[in-house]
Amino acid sequence: MTRFSSFFMLVAVCMACILPTAYATEYRNVMSFKDLMDPTIFRDAQFGMKIESAKSDRSVITVKTTGAVFSIYPKLGLIQAYQRIGLGRQVAQIRLGEAFSDAKITDRASGFVMISSRNPGLRIRINGDSLLMLQPATDMPLKAETLFKAAWSQTWRTGHLLVDEMGGVFTYLSTDHIPDNSDVNNQVCASCVVQGGEVFCLGVCAPKPYDWKKSVQDQVVWHWSAKDGYPTDTRIHDWKSGGNILLAQSEVMLWKDWNLAFVPRKGEAEFARMVNTTHKNGQRVIVYTSPFFFLKGTELERFAFNDKPGNCPPNVSTGANMPLFLNEIEHVMRDYAPDGLYFDGQYNVNPAALYALARYSRHVVGEKGLLEWHSSIALGDIFGQDFMYFPQADAYIDIILRGEAMGHLYSDFNFLRFFVSGYNIHNSIGVLCNNQHFNDPPPEMVENVLRANARIHTMVNEDSPDVRLPKGYERRLQPDYRSWVDSGVRERYINAGVGR
Repeated sequence: MTRFSSFFMLVAVCMACILPTAYATEYRNVMSFKDLMDPTIFRDAQFGMKIESAKSDRSVITVKTTGAVFSIYPKLGLIQAYQRIGLGRQVAQIRLGEAFSDAKITDRASGFVMISSRNPGLRIRINGDSLLMLQPATDMPLKAETLFKAAWSQTWRTGHLLVDEMGGVFTYLSTDHIPDNSDVNNQVCASCVVQGGEVFCLGVCAPKPYDWKKSVQDQVVWHWSAKDGYPTDTRIHDWKSGGNILLAQSEVMLWKDWNLAFVPRKGEAEFARMVNTTHKNGQRVIVYTSPFFFLKGTELERFAFNDKPGNCPPNVSTGANMPLFLNEIEHVMRDYAPDGLYFDGQYNVNPAALYALARYSRHVVGEKGLLEWHSSIALGDIFGQDFMYFPQADAYIDIILRGEAMGHLYSDFNFLRFFVSGYNIHNSIGVLCNNQHFNDPPPEMVENVLRANARIHTMVNEDSPDVRLPKGYERRLQPDYRSWVDSGVRERYINAGVGR
């Protein structure tokens, strides 16, 4: 990973995204949740998350997704959310200030359902990833509550993540500059008036099952260099024992203008040599990109540089650069043909843009393509200690890398379990970023990482044939590993006083 300057050491964050070119030409400057209500986008199921059924009778509209069941009672002004993955249970409810008796299903596809009411004006969109978005036409009172006691919670602005060992919920109010009167200690996510046209979101966790096979079989070999971003054929072969995925992460040494374009620094032939050698070695390769540090077309473009490995320019945090960045990424996948992408930096102050980032990037790399987000700061203030994230966005990613420059928290099991791992929350593969700490981590830390159902990348250096996996790491990933993890999950859930 990049050796950031001291100014940016605590900013070690990562992610990225991609929009189809045709949509990018019509794209507004910054994506909002109002845009995400548009029934013409994200209609199709993605990455295994879909609408399984949607039906309506006299008293209730029921929508079943891969990870949840939403029951909407128009005459009661009530919405209930049931979690299907991790533990089957009711996890949340939304009470509206009035009934909407004429509600009906007005649009649906494999990836979403739209429910509309004219009296009062209201639209409810439910996506296959178990994200419900509610948009009233005029001001509407709302109270959203969780129906379980959270073991770990995070709040940033009007966003709230409340989870335990078995799952949980994410909520967000699009007017994040106005207090939502939340009281998460008493299980109240919001108690406020949703302004007409604004959107209240509720996501049920986890949106998808955890891929145990992939989590054990896939191991990333992580290469970063301030000298050369293109490892030799000999080194690629040497590192084969370290994993089946090569991460070429040397941003400045990989691309000529990493803040403005992605053109191979050593030419297309040398880039192809690296990819082809990796494939002949029986591995896949993912390469560095960054929407966070992509400055083309923004007021920050003058700060771009291409000769300072390990340093970072100012960043784009809202998603305003999305169209140009996405077009550039499409070019990378089409013309250079890596197996996937590593995204360094994300839109950390705009969850709507973050969600679009995830879905469009999955569209571009394909269902079987590889996506890794380095997301040490997912949502929140750059220099704060926010550990807020958006599970419905993370669910479209294969690997979520978290914890850079946070070595002081590696002994905190809740940090490893709920922030780094994400098991039963987003259910992508959570990885601890240990590039600047613990090249030879103590056995107890390795044990806790694996107990939390997180992983660690293999560290390599172009000057050495050696691969560095922590001692005892591979020995634990045996056929009984899943049962070991889940027995710990159940024990901690019961000991918290909420289990049965």
